[in-house]
Amino acid sequence: MRTWKRLFGSSCDLAIDLGTENTLIQSRSRDAQTWNEPSILAYAWRPDGARVPWAAGQMALRMEGRTNEAMDTVRPLEDGVIVHLQGAVDMLRMMVQSRIRMPPDQVLISFPHAITPIEKLAFRDLARSLDPERVLLVKEPLAAAVGSGLDILRSHGHMIVDLGKGIVEAVVMVQGEVVAASSLRLHGRTENERLEHYIKERHGLLLGHATLEDMKRRLHLKQADEVLSIKGLSLTTGLPQRLDLRVQELLEILDPYMLAIVSCIVEALEQTPVELLGDIMDRGIRLTGGGALSRHVLLGLERNLPLKFIPVAEPLQAVALGNLSILADTTLQRQLCS
Repeated sequence: MRTWKRLFGSSCDLAIDLGTENTLIQSRSRDAQTWNEPSILAYAWRPDGARVPWAAGQMALRMEGRTNEAMDTVRPLEDGVIVHLQGAVDMLRMMVQSRIRMPPDQVLISFPHAITPIEKLAFRDLARSLDPERVLLVKEPLAAAVGSGLDILRSHGHMIVDLGKGIVEAVVMVQGEVVAASSLRLHGRTENERLEHYIKERHGLLLGHATLEDMKRRLHLKQADEVLSIKGLSLTTGLPQRLDLRVQELLEILDPYMLAIVSCIVEALEQTPVELLGDIMDRGIRLTGGGALSRHVLLGLERNLPLKFIPVAEPLQAVALGNLSILADTTLQRQLCS
């Protein structure tokens, strides 16, 4: 059956970047598609007590915090790894099967470098749940480097720092191999959690997930001497309230997050062979992930480390673009995939 699919042009390969906050899926076929969905799933409880998948992605996100006793939402990933395998399986199936009728021929899925064999197995099991003929796994920093346009199979050293939602990874690579790495699982110490805790404790204002995301996005676009307006629920009156905060005040709350990233980078550099340090100094350190979009993160890194930091052109899509390139290149597959 799969042979006939290829002969008649109906075959499909999938490249999946499964993130703590968002899942980006790309199909490689005659009718190529790309879709980016929040990594969240909504379940409904049946009268007999069974729980069934109800919605995934954007639709489930709109239900977060607004469900009743008959429904609940699940985020299957924390700190970059799968913590709820069945939830991840149900979420991915809903995202894929709503757009692609036939099982894919190949599924390539990326995973963080610093995970345990058991955690890696969960990513493989997740890919197999889509019933492909072949499953390929690739480390996210390697995929991000490929997606950033770096030729990582040559004998030059490259360094990538992936500033993800739940995990930060600093990786040095040469000839397609990771030679030094450090990772930091944030465990609730992300920008969102720090800002949420501070505003709740200091100003008595409760913010929702979507409000925090919008606030963080606007914060990173403003100068330190500007003011940021936010809206939330007052814990004192129980009524909606608007609050104006100085950007500098909020940035100071994020200093520990910045210093943790610096420590992660330093740890990876300390492991790096001396011969490659010159390459990194000449070529700079590439930044990917959502944190690479922040002007304040970039300035903080440059202030603390005497190195050149270069946000890649598409920091949120670097891993996904790399996944798709690897899926189309058998040489990269042999060198980078497991």
